[in-house]
Amino acid sequence: MYRKNDKKSRTLLNRIITGGNGGESIKFDYFLFFGLILLTLGILVFNLAAGSISRSRRIELVLSEQWTATFERDTLNELIREFEDSHPLFRIRLTAQARTQGSQDADIVLLDDSRLGGMIQRNALYPLNSYMPGYSDTAPWAVPLVLSMDLLFYNIDLLQSAGFDHPPRTRDEFLRYSRVISSRGNGVYGFAPGLSPQDPLALKRDFFSWLWAAGFPLVTEGRPGIDPRTAADLLSFIGQLNSAGPAGDNPFEKTGEQRLLEFMQGKLAMVIAPAHVISRVRGQMGESNFGITVIPGAASPAKTRLGLSGFYAGINSRSARPDEAWTFLAFLAEKSPVLSQKVTTVPGSLPGIYSSAETFPGEQIRRDSLFAKAWEIFETSDITETLSGLPQAVELEQIVFEELRIFLEQSRRPQDTAAAIQRRWDMLF
Repeated sequence: MYRKNDKKSRTLLNRIITGGNGGESIKFDYFLFFGLILLTLGILVFNLAAGSISRSRRIELVLSEQWTATFERDTLNELIREFEDSHPLFRIRLTAQARTQGSQDADIVLLDDSRLGGMIQRNALYPLNSYMPGYSDTAPWAVPLVLSMDLLFYNIDLLQSAGFDHPPRTRDEFLRYSRVISSRGNGVYGFAPGLSPQDPLALKRDFFSWLWAAGFPLVTEGRPGIDPRTAADLLSFIGQLNSAGPAGDNPFEKTGEQRLLEFMQGKLAMVIAPAHVISRVRGQMGESNFGITVIPGAASPAKTRLGLSGFYAGINSRSARPDEAWTFLAFLAEKSPVLSQKVTTVPGSLPGIYSSAETFPGEQIRRDSLFAKAWEIFETSDITETLSGLPQAVELEQIVFEELRIFLEQSRRPQDTAAAIQRRWDMLF
Protein backbone atom coordinates (compact mmCIF):
# COMPACT_ATOMS: atom_id res chain seq x y z
CA MET A 1 0.00 0.00 0.00
CA TYR A 2 2.78 2.34 0.88
CA ARG A 3 4.70 1.56 -2.30
CA LYS A 4 1.60 2.11 -4.39
CA ASN A 5 0.91 5.46 -2.85
CA ASP A 6 4.59 6.41 -3.17
CA LYS A 7 4.49 5.62 -6.86
CA LYS A 8 1.39 7.75 -7.30
CA SER A 9 3.07 10.62 -5.50
CA ARG A 10 6.12 10.41 -7.75
CA THR A 11 3.88 10.30 -10.80
CA LEU A 12 1.99 13.42 -9.65
CA LEU A 13 5.26 15.27 -8.98
CA ASN A 14 6.51 14.24 -12.40
CA ARG A 15 3.41 15.71 -14.04
CA ILE A 16 3.74 18.97 -12.14
CA ILE A 17 7.40 19.41 -13.16
CA THR A 18 7.24 18.05 -16.70
CA GLY A 19 3.74 18.87 -17.72
CA GLY A 20 3.00 15.13 -17.98
CA ASN A 21 5.52 14.27 -20.72
CA GLY A 22 7.44 11.55 -19.00
CA GLY A 23 10.91 10.92 -17.61
CA GLU A 24 13.09 12.54 -20.30
CA SER A 25 11.44 15.92 -19.68
CA ILE A 26 12.43 15.84 -16.04
CA LYS A 27 16.11 16.04 -16.97
CA PHE A 28 15.48 18.84 -19.47
CA ASP A 29 13.46 20.99 -17.02
CA TYR A 30 16.11 20.75 -14.32
CA PHE A 31 18.56 22.31 -16.77
CA LEU A 32 15.98 24.99 -17.60
CA PHE A 33 15.36 25.68 -13.91
CA PHE A 34 19.04 26.14 -13.08
CA GLY A 35 19.54 28.15 -16.28
CA LEU A 36 16.92 30.64 -15.18
CA ILE A 37 18.68 31.01 -11.83
CA LEU A 38 22.01 31.69 -13.55
CA LEU A 39 20.38 34.18 -15.92
CA THR A 40 18.76 36.03 -13.01
CA LEU A 41 22.07 36.19 -11.15
CA GLY A 42 23.77 37.49 -14.29
CA ILE A 43 21.23 40.29 -14.71
CA LEU A 44 21.63 41.21 -11.04
CA VAL A 45 25.42 41.36 -11.31
CA PHE A 46 25.18 43.42 -14.50
CA ASN A 47 22.83 45.94 -12.89
CA LEU A 48 25.09 46.26 -9.86
CA ALA A 49 28.09 46.85 -12.10
CA ALA A 50 26.18 49.37 -14.22
CA GLY A 51 25.07 51.19 -11.09
CA SER A 52 28.65 51.31 -9.86
CA ILE A 53 29.81 52.70 -13.21
CA SER A 54 26.99 55.26 -13.16
CA ARG A 55 27.96 56.40 -9.68
CA SER A 56 31.60 56.69 -10.70
CA ARG A 57 30.52 58.96 -13.59
CA ARG A 58 28.55 61.31 -11.34
CA ILE A 59 29.80 64.88 -11.18
CA GLU A 60 29.67 66.20 -7.64
CA LEU A 61 29.92 69.97 -7.18
CA VAL A 62 30.21 71.77 -3.86
CA LEU A 63 28.36 75.05 -3.35
CA SER A 64 29.30 77.59 -0.67
CA GLU A 65 26.68 78.32 1.97
CA GLN A 66 26.37 82.13 1.78
CA TRP A 67 23.05 81.65 0.00
CA THR A 68 20.90 82.28 3.07
CA ALA A 69 22.35 85.78 3.46
CA THR A 70 20.06 86.84 0.60
CA PHE A 71 17.66 84.01 -0.23
CA GLU A 72 15.59 81.42 1.57
CA ARG A 73 17.03 77.91 1.77
CA ASP A 74 13.89 76.49 0.13
CA THR A 75 14.64 78.54 -2.99
CA LEU A 76 18.07 76.94 -3.28
CA ASN A 77 16.67 73.44 -2.73
CA GLU A 78 14.13 74.00 -5.51
CA LEU A 79 16.82 75.15 -7.92
CA ILE A 80 19.11 72.23 -7.09
CA ARG A 81 16.28 69.75 -7.70
CA GLU A 82 15.43 71.38 -11.01
CA PHE A 83 19.07 71.34 -12.12
CA GLU A 84 19.66 67.72 -11.10
CA ASP A 85 16.47 66.60 -12.84
CA SER A 86 17.72 68.08 -16.12
CA HIS A 87 21.36 67.01 -15.49
CA PRO A 88 21.07 63.50 -13.97
CA LEU A 89 24.84 62.97 -13.71
CA PHE A 90 25.28 66.06 -11.50
CA ARG A 91 24.95 66.17 -7.73
CA ILE A 92 25.10 69.51 -5.90
CA ARG A 93 26.22 69.54 -2.26
CA LEU A 94 26.74 72.36 0.20
CA THR A 95 30.06 72.88 1.94
CA ALA A 96 28.71 71.53 5.25
CA GLN A 97 27.90 68.23 3.53
CA ALA A 98 31.26 68.20 1.80
CA ARG A 99 33.21 68.67 5.03
CA THR A 100 31.76 65.46 6.45
CA GLN A 101 33.39 63.63 3.54
CA GLY A 102 36.82 65.22 3.89
CA SER A 103 36.44 68.07 1.38
CA GLN A 104 36.08 71.73 2.38
CA ASP A 105 36.56 73.78 -0.77
CA ALA A 106 33.51 74.91 -2.70
CA ASP A 107 33.55 74.67 -6.50
CA ILE A 108 31.02 77.51 -6.77
CA VAL A 109 31.35 80.52 -4.49
CA LEU A 110 28.41 82.74 -3.58
CA LEU A 111 29.27 86.22 -2.33
CA ASP A 112 28.07 89.80 -2.09
CA ASP A 113 30.06 92.47 -3.87
CA SER A 114 31.74 93.65 -0.67
CA ARG A 115 33.88 90.48 -0.86
CA LEU A 116 34.44 90.51 -4.60
CA GLY A 117 37.52 92.74 -4.75
CA GLY A 118 39.30 90.87 -1.97
CA MET A 119 38.74 87.51 -3.65
CA ILE A 120 40.06 88.87 -6.94
CA GLN A 121 43.15 90.15 -5.16
CA ARG A 122 43.77 86.73 -3.58
CA ASN A 123 43.34 85.00 -6.96
CA ALA A 124 40.51 83.04 -5.36
CA LEU A 125 38.20 83.19 -8.40
CA TYR A 126 38.51 81.45 -11.74
CA PRO A 127 38.37 83.83 -14.75
CA LEU A 128 35.14 83.48 -16.71
CA ASN A 129 36.13 85.12 -20.00
CA SER A 130 36.38 81.76 -21.78
CA TYR A 131 32.72 81.09 -20.95
CA MET A 132 31.33 84.57 -21.60
CA PRO A 133 31.55 86.01 -25.12
CA GLY A 134 32.74 89.59 -25.41
CA TYR A 135 35.27 89.35 -22.59
CA SER A 136 38.36 88.29 -24.51
CA ASP A 137 40.54 91.12 -23.16
CA THR A 138 39.17 91.41 -19.63
CA ALA A 139 38.24 88.67 -17.22
CA PRO A 140 34.89 88.80 -15.46
CA TRP A 141 35.29 87.01 -12.15
CA ALA A 142 31.68 86.45 -11.10
CA VAL A 143 28.19 86.83 -12.50
CA PRO A 144 25.51 88.89 -10.72
CA LEU A 145 22.49 86.86 -9.67
CA VAL A 146 20.60 89.80 -8.15
CA LEU A 147 21.33 93.53 -8.28
CA SER A 148 19.88 96.27 -6.10
CA MET A 149 20.19 100.06 -6.03
CA ASP A 150 20.01 102.56 -3.18
CA LEU A 151 17.09 104.97 -2.83
CA LEU A 152 16.07 107.75 -0.50
CA PHE A 153 13.20 106.62 1.76
CA TYR A 154 11.23 109.38 3.48
CA ASN A 155 8.48 109.48 6.10
CA ILE A 156 5.59 111.42 4.54
CA ASP A 157 3.95 112.37 7.85
CA LEU A 158 7.18 113.64 9.41
CA LEU A 159 8.01 115.79 6.39
CA GLN A 160 4.48 117.23 6.22
CA SER A 161 4.37 117.98 9.94
CA ALA A 162 7.60 119.98 9.49
CA GLY A 163 6.00 121.98 6.67
CA PHE A 164 7.41 120.13 3.62
CA ASP A 165 5.03 118.89 0.95
CA HIS A 166 7.56 117.09 -1.22
CA PRO A 167 10.81 115.16 -0.69
CA PRO A 168 14.11 117.08 -0.98
CA ARG A 169 15.36 117.54 -4.54
CA THR A 170 18.84 118.97 -3.86
CA ARG A 171 21.48 118.70 -1.17
CA ASP A 172 20.59 122.17 0.10
CA GLU A 173 16.96 121.14 0.52
CA PHE A 174 18.00 117.89 2.15
CA LEU A 175 20.15 119.71 4.71
CA ARG A 176 17.39 122.23 5.41
CA TYR A 177 14.83 119.47 5.93
CA SER A 178 17.18 117.64 8.27
CA ARG A 179 17.87 120.71 10.38
CA VAL A 180 14.22 121.74 10.70
CA ILE A 181 13.02 118.25 11.64
CA SER A 182 15.89 117.73 14.12
CA SER A 183 15.32 121.09 15.80
CA ARG A 184 11.72 120.43 16.84
CA GLY A 185 12.77 118.82 20.14
CA ASN A 186 10.53 115.75 19.91
CA GLY A 187 13.29 113.15 19.63
CA VAL A 188 12.89 112.81 15.86
CA TYR A 189 15.78 113.64 13.55
CA GLY A 190 15.94 114.33 9.87
CA PHE A 191 18.81 112.07 8.91
CA ALA A 192 21.87 110.31 10.34
CA PRO A 193 24.46 108.33 8.35
CA GLY A 194 25.41 104.78 9.27
CA LEU A 195 29.15 104.52 8.62
CA SER A 196 30.16 101.53 10.74
CA PRO A 197 33.20 99.74 9.25
CA GLN A 198 31.35 96.53 10.18
CA ASP A 199 28.79 97.36 7.49
CA PRO A 200 30.25 96.32 4.12
CA LEU A 201 27.89 98.62 2.20
CA ALA A 202 28.23 101.69 4.44
CA LEU A 203 30.44 103.80 2.16
CA LYS A 204 28.57 102.86 -0.98
CA ARG A 205 25.27 103.82 0.61
CA ASP A 206 26.05 106.88 2.77
CA PHE A 207 29.05 108.43 1.03
CA PHE A 208 29.68 107.36 -2.54
CA SER A 209 25.96 107.48 -3.45
CA TRP A 210 26.04 111.28 -2.96
CA LEU A 211 28.92 111.57 -5.43
CA TRP A 212 27.07 109.49 -8.00
CA ALA A 213 23.86 111.46 -7.45
CA ALA A 214 25.79 114.58 -8.41
CA GLY A 215 26.83 112.88 -11.65
CA PHE A 216 30.48 112.14 -10.80
CA PRO A 217 32.12 108.74 -11.41
CA LEU A 218 34.31 107.04 -8.83
CA VAL A 219 36.29 104.81 -11.20
CA THR A 220 37.61 105.93 -14.60
CA GLU A 221 39.34 103.44 -16.90
CA GLY A 222 39.92 101.07 -14.01
CA ARG A 223 41.47 103.70 -11.75
CA PRO A 224 39.71 105.19 -8.68
CA GLY A 225 39.63 108.93 -8.28
CA ILE A 226 37.60 111.77 -6.79
CA ASP A 227 37.56 115.32 -8.07
CA PRO A 228 39.10 117.43 -5.23
CA ARG A 229 36.46 120.15 -5.31
CA THR A 230 33.56 117.73 -5.65
CA ALA A 231 34.87 115.60 -2.80
CA ALA A 232 35.46 118.63 -0.59
CA ASP A 233 31.90 119.84 -1.18
CA LEU A 234 30.54 116.42 -0.31
CA LEU A 235 32.63 116.20 2.86
CA SER A 236 31.38 119.61 3.97
CA PHE A 237 27.80 118.42 3.36
CA ILE A 238 28.39 115.18 5.33
CA GLY A 239 29.84 117.19 8.19
CA GLN A 240 26.80 119.47 8.35
CA LEU A 241 24.43 116.49 8.20
CA ASN A 242 26.27 114.85 11.05
CA SER A 243 25.98 118.02 13.15
CA ALA A 244 22.22 118.10 12.53
CA GLY A 245 21.86 114.48 13.63
CA PRO A 246 21.13 112.97 17.05
CA ALA A 247 23.19 114.54 19.86
CA GLY A 248 26.05 112.33 20.98
CA ASP A 249 25.45 109.91 18.14
CA ASN A 250 28.54 108.33 16.55
CA PRO A 251 27.91 107.47 12.89
CA PHE A 252 30.84 105.02 12.90
CA GLU A 253 29.03 102.90 15.46
CA LYS A 254 25.79 102.56 13.46
CA THR A 255 25.13 100.24 10.54
CA GLY A 256 22.67 100.75 7.73
CA GLU A 257 20.41 98.12 9.30
CA GLN A 258 20.28 100.10 12.56
CA ARG A 259 19.45 103.30 10.69
CA LEU A 260 16.71 101.52 8.78
CA LEU A 261 15.18 100.30 12.05
CA GLU A 262 15.24 103.87 13.40
CA PHE A 263 13.47 105.02 10.25
CA MET A 264 10.75 102.36 10.54
CA GLN A 265 10.29 103.27 14.23
CA GLY A 266 9.67 106.93 13.29
CA LYS A 267 12.92 108.20 14.81
CA LEU A 268 14.42 109.29 11.47
CA ALA A 269 12.54 111.14 8.77
CA MET A 270 14.85 110.05 5.93
CA VAL A 271 17.21 107.16 5.28
CA ILE A 272 19.16 105.77 2.33
CA ALA A 273 18.44 102.07 1.86
CA PRO A 274 18.42 99.43 -0.92
CA ALA A 275 15.36 98.84 -3.05
CA HIS A 276 14.90 95.30 -1.80
CA VAL A 277 13.70 96.57 1.62
CA ILE A 278 10.62 98.25 0.12
CA SER A 279 8.38 95.30 1.01
CA ARG A 280 9.83 95.10 4.49
CA VAL A 281 9.32 98.81 5.18
CA ARG A 282 5.78 98.60 3.86
CA GLY A 283 5.04 95.71 6.21
CA GLN A 284 6.24 97.81 9.16
CA MET A 285 4.97 101.27 8.24
CA GLY A 286 1.98 100.63 6.02
CA GLU A 287 1.25 101.43 2.41
CA SER A 288 0.97 105.21 2.45
CA ASN A 289 3.23 106.41 5.26
CA PHE A 290 6.47 106.51 3.32
CA GLY A 291 7.76 107.26 -0.14
CA ILE A 292 10.90 106.71 -2.19
CA THR A 293 12.81 109.05 -4.44
CA VAL A 294 16.19 109.58 -6.04
CA ILE A 295 19.11 110.56 -3.81
CA PRO A 296 19.40 114.35 -4.24
CA GLY A 297 22.20 115.76 -6.35
CA ALA A 298 24.29 118.81 -5.59
CA ALA A 299 22.14 121.09 -7.77
CA SER A 300 18.90 120.95 -9.72
CA PRO A 301 17.64 117.50 -10.70
CA ALA A 302 19.57 116.06 -13.62
CA LYS A 303 20.57 112.65 -14.89
CA THR A 304 22.30 110.94 -11.99
CA ARG A 305 24.55 107.94 -11.61
CA LEU A 306 23.78 104.80 -9.64
CA GLY A 307 26.16 102.28 -8.15
CA LEU A 308 24.56 98.86 -7.88
CA SER A 309 25.07 96.35 -5.09
CA GLY A 310 24.79 92.69 -5.90
CA PHE A 311 24.83 89.03 -4.94
CA TYR A 312 27.26 87.14 -7.15
CA ALA A 313 28.33 83.61 -8.04
CA GLY A 314 31.82 82.63 -9.19
CA ILE A 315 34.02 79.57 -9.62
CA ASN A 316 36.66 78.78 -7.02
CA SER A 317 40.12 79.04 -8.61
CA ARG A 318 41.04 75.78 -6.83
CA SER A 319 38.15 73.84 -8.32
CA ALA A 320 39.21 70.72 -10.21
CA ARG A 321 36.03 70.92 -12.32
CA PRO A 322 35.71 74.50 -13.65
CA ASP A 323 33.87 73.46 -16.83
CA GLU A 324 31.32 71.44 -14.88
CA ALA A 325 31.03 74.23 -12.31
CA TRP A 326 30.23 76.66 -15.13
CA THR A 327 27.31 74.42 -16.17
CA PHE A 328 25.64 74.98 -12.82
CA LEU A 329 26.77 78.62 -12.62
CA ALA A 330 25.20 79.33 -16.02
CA PHE A 331 21.99 77.67 -14.79
CA LEU A 332 21.92 79.97 -11.75
CA ALA A 333 22.58 82.99 -13.96
CA GLU A 334 19.63 82.06 -16.17
CA LYS A 335 17.48 82.02 -13.03
CA SER A 336 18.41 85.62 -12.18
CA PRO A 337 14.93 87.01 -13.03
CA VAL A 338 13.34 84.35 -10.83
CA LEU A 339 15.69 85.18 -7.95
CA SER A 340 15.04 88.89 -8.39
CA GLN A 341 11.34 88.21 -8.12
CA LYS A 342 11.93 86.29 -4.90
CA VAL A 343 13.62 89.23 -3.18
CA THR A 344 11.51 91.89 -4.98
CA THR A 345 14.23 94.37 -5.83
CA VAL A 346 15.17 96.82 -8.56
CA PRO A 347 16.79 96.45 -11.00
CA GLY A 348 17.07 92.78 -10.06
CA SER A 349 18.92 91.73 -13.18
CA LEU A 350 20.16 93.66 -16.16
CA PRO A 351 18.42 93.12 -19.52
CA GLY A 352 20.52 91.53 -22.20
CA ILE A 353 22.96 89.66 -19.95
CA TYR A 354 21.05 86.39 -19.94
CA SER A 355 18.83 84.73 -22.50
CA SER A 356 15.91 84.77 -20.05
CA ALA A 357 16.01 88.56 -19.88
CA GLU A 358 12.60 88.81 -21.50
CA THR A 359 11.09 88.19 -18.04
CA PHE A 360 12.86 91.31 -16.77
CA PRO A 361 12.05 93.58 -14.96
CA GLY A 362 9.59 91.43 -13.05
CA GLU A 363 5.92 91.32 -12.26
CA GLN A 364 6.22 93.58 -9.21
CA ILE A 365 7.24 96.48 -11.48
CA ARG A 366 3.97 96.24 -13.35
CA ARG A 367 1.62 95.85 -10.42
CA ASP A 368 3.22 97.92 -7.64
CA SER A 369 3.46 101.72 -7.68
CA LEU A 370 6.54 101.92 -5.42
CA PHE A 371 8.50 99.40 -7.47
CA ALA A 372 7.35 101.19 -10.63
CA LYS A 373 8.77 104.41 -9.16
CA ALA A 374 12.06 102.65 -8.36
CA TRP A 375 12.19 101.34 -11.92
CA GLU A 376 11.62 104.83 -13.29
CA ILE A 377 14.58 106.09 -11.22
CA PHE A 378 16.73 103.26 -12.54
CA GLU A 379 15.83 103.90 -16.16
CA THR A 380 16.57 107.63 -15.94
CA SER A 381 19.97 107.12 -14.31
CA ASP A 382 23.36 106.01 -15.59
CA ILE A 383 24.97 102.93 -14.05
CA THR A 384 28.46 103.70 -12.77
CA GLU A 385 31.38 101.47 -11.87
CA THR A 386 31.94 100.92 -8.15
CA LEU A 387 35.09 100.00 -6.23
CA SER A 388 33.84 96.45 -5.71
CA GLY A 389 35.37 95.04 -8.86
CA LEU A 390 38.85 96.40 -8.13
CA PRO A 391 41.39 94.07 -6.49
CA GLN A 392 42.30 96.85 -4.03
CA ALA A 393 38.67 97.52 -3.03
CA VAL A 394 39.13 96.63 0.64
CA GLU A 395 42.18 98.88 1.04
CA LEU A 396 40.55 101.73 -0.87
CA GLU A 397 37.49 101.71 1.36
CA GLN A 398 39.60 101.40 4.51
CA ILE A 399 41.41 104.59 3.53
CA VAL A 400 38.11 106.44 3.17
CA PHE A 401 36.91 105.17 6.56
CA GLU A 402 40.10 106.35 8.24
CA GLU A 403 40.11 109.79 6.62
CA LEU A 404 36.39 110.30 7.25
CA ARG A 405 36.89 109.52 10.92
CA ILE A 406 39.68 112.08 11.17
CA PHE A 407 37.50 114.63 9.38
CA LEU A 408 34.44 114.19 11.61
CA GLU A 409 36.21 113.63 14.92
CA GLN A 410 39.11 116.07 14.60
CA SER A 411 37.46 118.85 12.58
CA ARG A 412 39.97 118.70 9.75
CA ARG A 413 39.21 120.82 6.66
CA PRO A 414 37.20 119.11 3.90
CA GLN A 415 39.83 120.08 1.29
CA ASP A 416 42.61 118.43 3.30
CA THR A 417 40.55 115.27 3.77
CA ALA A 418 39.74 115.01 0.05
CA ALA A 419 43.43 115.47 -0.82
CA ALA A 420 44.48 112.84 1.73
CA ILE A 421 42.06 110.28 0.30
CA GLN A 422 43.25 110.82 -3.27
CA ARG A 423 46.92 110.80 -2.27
CA ARG A 424 46.62 107.48 -0.44
CA TRP A 425 44.57 106.00 -3.28
CA ASP A 426 47.27 106.95 -5.76
CA MET A 427 49.86 105.17 -3.62
CA LEU A 428 47.98 101.90 -4.12
CA PHE A 429 48.18 102.28 -7.90
